[in-house]
Amino acid sequence: MALSHDAVVRLKTLGWALLLFLFLISAPLLSAASPLLLAGVVLVGALLGLMIHVARRLPRRVRWSPDRTQAALIGAALLTGLVAAPIWWLVLQPALYPLAVPRVTLSDGWREVVFQGMVHVGSEQFYRSVAYDLLRAKAGGLCAVL
Repeated sequence: MALSHDAVVRLKTLGWALLLFLFLISAPLLSAASPLLLAGVVLVGALLGLMIHVARRLPRRVRWSPDRTQAALIGAALLTGLVAAPIWWLVLQPALYPLAVPRVTLSDGWREVVFQGMVHVGSEQFYRSVAYDLLRAKAGGLCAVL
């Protein structure tokens, strides 16, 4: 049973929408790593799409079809999504499985001390700015702890 023309148009539209969505969620991630990486992946994907398109047309001896632009776009979007997929998986792991930090309670019967484990994530520049702020506060007489 063949699909009607309307069904084919709807399926093609859905396919293009999925490819566009895949590219739009993958491109910013690769671009954040390096704009050259994104450009290289898009170029290689477009070339792979064109090579597959030409290889499929060779047995039928069709010279050059107007679908070559579509083949390049499909190849670029698919390869961008495939390259970004493992990176997205790694990015989502801490959100899906957060780190468990230890919590230890010490007590002598009437007093209790709770130690809560921590993970600090910050750039070196951030920690330097905190140290400079503390030194400035000490010099200004605002901090007596240091």
